[in-house]
Amino acid sequence: YEISACLVGSEMCIRDSINAEYGLFPDHRPMSKSSLKPLHAHPTQEQRDARKIKKAKVPVKYTDLQPFKKKDFDEFIQVCLDTGSDWLKAFDKGGCTVWNLKSKDQDIKTVKVRVIWKDVEPDMVYDVLHDHEFRECWDENMLDGYAVEIINKTNEVGYYAGKMPKGISNRDFCNKRGWQRRKSDGLWVIINESVNHPYCPEYKGFIRGWSHRTGSLLRKLEGGGCEFVYCTRSEPRGWLPTWAVNWVMTKFTPKLMDKIHSAVLSYGSWKSQSSRANYKPWLDDQQDNPEKKFTKEELQKIKFRGDDIYIPSKKGWDVATEDDDEDEANEKKNMKNSKEDDD
Repeated sequence: YEISACLVGSEMCIRDSINAEYGLFPDHRPMSKSSLKPLHAHPTQEQRDARKIKKAKVPVKYTDLQPFKKKDFDEFIQVCLDTGSDWLKAFDKGGCTVWNLKSKDQDIKTVKVRVIWKDVEPDMVYDVLHDHEFRECWDENMLDGYAVEIINKTNEVGYYAGKMPKGISNRDFCNKRGWQRRKSDGLWVIINESVNHPYCPEYKGFIRGWSHRTGSLLRKLEGGGCEFVYCTRSEPRGWLPTWAVNWVMTKFTPKLMDKIHSAVLSYGSWKSQSSRANYKPWLDDQQDNPEKKFTKEELQKIKFRGDDIYIPSKKGWDVATEDDDEDEANEKKNMKNSKEDDD
């Protein structure tokens, strides 16, 4: 074990240099809580074990998935800036506005949130949204997350598992993700959509959600500051009660914006103390030709999230089976009872 600086400045934590665990004593007891409430300790060993994953060398190219095109980003930007009458305002307080979109398809939920932050710049928010290691520190809803496949320097496939309120099954996603910086327009864009991938099977205990198109738009404000628009068009799948949908729009989303804002304010200090303070591979994005493929030599040199990342072991997968139908039926039963209580 070695001592290393933790997220909260003067506090220290034990680092297991073999297993790369942070914020834990050798017997896996949590260390003292962070003095910064919006930030949280590094994931516990139990959280790591929950995904039954192992370390592997950096994945490069497994499938024939294609990178996002310029038109995909243009279409997403138009949705973010759209203020048509089909968008119904669900929340508007403290500089945070949330809308949901009218839709005949009740299974697909489209939600958009807009905030203005005058004390942070868009490139700072862009770094926080990209930094996988830092997300483990501030996103208390994240149960697991890792890169699965690198398509090119501006596109990847990633896995994310998040926890839901008590009584509702947790959701996870396997998404293709792409990003662009358009500094001449003062725009930073990140988008994703769900894909099927051989290294992302459905896990027992999770319902696999589906993102039709989700992302973030960052726009530089005159005089300094940032406009942040997050928009998601997705299917949570499984059965969700009405109160859960309302909770996402009026409670969860505004709270998430506050957490991201607090994380951005803390990121500079955290990154400067990191052993890889200058490590930001998302900025190496081939601006002249963002859709360019890797060369063979580049593939051999590339490092993403350090020397290794997490990939499920074929032997270690806890893959969902038909037996899990009973779990889903029990969830629906619980949600039905909850709905009756709400009525």
